[in-house]
Amino acid sequence: MNNKHTCAFTFILLMILISSPAFTTEDVVHLRLGTASKEGNYYPLGLSISSLVDSAQIDIKIEVIETKGSVDNIRKLSKGEIDLAIVQNDIAFFAENGIEPFNAKINNLNGIVSLYLEPIFLLTNNSSITTFSQLENNKVNVGSIGSGLYIDTKIILNSQNLWTSVKKTHESTGDGFYDLINGNIDAAFTNVINEHQKNEILNGKISIIPISTEITSILMKTYPYFTAYDIVEFRVPQKTIAVKSLLICRKGVDEDITYAVTKLIYENLERLELPKQNGFVIRDDIIKSMSLKKFHNGTKKYLQEIEVLQSQALFKYLWLFLFIIAFVIGVVFFLYFILTPKSYKTHKHISANTKFLKIITNIHSFISQNKYIFILFCIITAYFTVIIFVKQIEHNWAIQHNHISKFDNQSFKLNLLWMFIFGGSGYSDNIFPSSPIAKFLVTFVPLIGIGGFLTMVGFLTSDNIKNRLLRARGVKPKMYKDHIILCGWNENVPFLVKNLMHKNILFKRPIVILAEVDEEYPLK
Repeated sequence: MNNKHTCAFTFILLMILISSPAFTTEDVVHLRLGTASKEGNYYPLGLSISSLVDSAQIDIKIEVIETKGSVDNIRKLSKGEIDLAIVQNDIAFFAENGIEPFNAKINNLNGIVSLYLEPIFLLTNNSSITTFSQLENNKVNVGSIGSGLYIDTKIILNSQNLWTSVKKTHESTGDGFYDLINGNIDAAFTNVINEHQKNEILNGKISIIPISTEITSILMKTYPYFTAYDIVEFRVPQKTIAVKSLLICRKGVDEDITYAVTKLIYENLERLELPKQNGFVIRDDIIKSMSLKKFHNGTKKYLQEIEVLQSQALFKYLWLFLFIIAFVIGVVFFLYFILTPKSYKTHKHISANTKFLKIITNIHSFISQNKYIFILFCIITAYFTVIIFVKQIEHNWAIQHNHISKFDNQSFKLNLLWMFIFGGSGYSDNIFPSSPIAKFLVTFVPLIGIGGFLTMVGFLTSDNIKNRLLRARGVKPKMYKDHIILCGWNENVPFLVKNLMHKNILFKRPIVILAEVDEEYPLK
């Protein structure tokens, strides 16, 4: 084989090898998932999410990173040091609103799913400590600084004025429990109880101090992201307070990535390493209890596809269209009544742009002739506007208060139907907004319905009375519309007619002269 053939053969072989699947390289997206210490629930949960993604054989790899907890995770997210994080909903709320321990609002947090309730337990090794008030002057582990547990513990103790009167230690939940077993401390707050710790509780070495309903109510009124937790735990009923765990991401994560991760979690929720004491999580609850202000766009896309979230885009565009038309109508009436009446009544020549004013006049005339249709149109636009604002206010309120709002969870179409029923009859059908501002706004709904109805009745009555008066005078309604009627005749009438028909007069109308022929001033 000569050199020419050898080169050709080598080139063909090289092309075959390059195009072979064994030599193809696909870009794999590497994501960093912040969790908490390995002793807690977040780290094994993070590992199960990573394993779930690996088993799906998609081009995503998730590296699970041990961190100090929720506060640390959010700070790392804001700096771009991690891409995903498991955090408590209260800490996410603090971050979005710039509340301690955050010095400024963090706006680049997006939600993926809400996972499970996290009850906060107060443990003690001293059988004589049975209430919160007995913690005073005792040594209590309040969680490591920077963790969500530390913030929650501070809130709980502050509600009973105990934060400054207890001797605080700042160990992780695991180390705090061992200190409790060894008698180094008197009590410890924890949001994690593993099997070993559960056995110690069941053996009676460690007891749980319940958080009373009174304390729970106080906490929930001041800090609405808390949830009451009342369940039979460790063979006895337990009353305490709980927060929720969220999987969140920074805003810059690609939309396709969050779409894929959301789909995997939603369809394989039972495969996640969730705490056993929390039981099984209902899929719809992971959507309805999201505590961040907004989902990531990829997550939202998937949830709308499976109709867990209702897309309101079509209705919002329809509302925008209606609102623009209503705004134009308002502008037309403003220009007509502010700019044109004086020039029309005094019959002065108009030096302004007569074409523009003529358009305004024609539109005004068209609206006046079809006023009943436009009144109905304005009522519908007002209803749409109220729904848009009320749903937005209700949604934000529900998120901040960890509240499932029936009004917010309804589709826009059902809300609009409710609005018409409520506006026309006052019947609320057990569906009503929960937020104070939204409640105030919907009080205008009956006023819009009744006001629109009375306006139409008023116009109908006025038109009917006017027509009856005209018929009594022997004048048909069409005779007085769009005409100028001159009664009588004298030497000034021709001059007046010429002025009314002058080329600079914008509002030219047919002229009807009602007069007897006078020989002194004959018609010309």
